Amino acid sequence: MTQTAPTLRRRGFPSVYDKDHIMTVETISQISAAERARRHREVHFARGNVRHEGGILSDEIEQLNARYIAGEIDSDALTGAILASQTVQLP
Repeated sequence: MTQTAPTLRRRGFPSVYDKDHIMTVETISQISAAERARRHREVHFARGNVRHEGGILSDEIEQLNARYIAGEIDSDALTGAILASQTVQLP
């Protein structure tokens, strides 16, 4: 079953559509292996930076990272979800 972004947003997922194109979970997850590898390297780099500063990513953030790598959410949705997380502490 394909779910539209408004349905996912009601379930607590960030918005991943614009006024001209509604993206579905099916559409979003169709990324290439090269894109998936690039996202994995990006998350690994960010995780390393957090650890370098003495931090540890919560399970919630790691689950968001996994969704990003898999292509379920884009970079803007990942950033928004991380900033909205109860586990993030901003200075």
